[in-house]
Amino acid sequence: MNDGATWTAGAPLPHLKPADRGWISTGPGHGIQLSRGPHRGRLVVPGDYTATGDRAGGRLFYSDDGGLTWVLGAQADVDKNTAPACPAELTVAETTGGGPERTAPAPHLGHRPGPVRQPRAGPRRGPARHP
Repeated sequence: MNDGATWTAGAPLPHLKPADRGWISTGPGHGIQLSRGPHRGRLVVPGDYTATGDRAGGRLFYSDDGGLTWVLGAQADVDKNTAPACPAELTVAETTGGGPERTAPAPHLGHRPGPVRQPRAGPRRGPARHP
């Protein structure tokens, strides 16, 4: 690796889209590299999705090998028909403890940021661990 001086061609990552997902996205266009804590060096990218059964949610993707491979990390979803807002356009920042913190626009609050905390327990897909 050379600190981003050169890039390789992209590759499909179908393992990051579970079968019940209709649409997934990342962004709105940034990720972070954790600089402290037990996962120092981890790349973390926020995203959101729609799922079957009128579900939608926010999620994190992470890589512990400089972006060579990616894992589906923490995720949380809501019922689109009853939730006051659906996670979308997530951003991520590093906490002083070295963990990621997600936020998302909250339409019911006039698009001001509102916290969308990662679940410490709950549904997980695949071998993902709490980033």
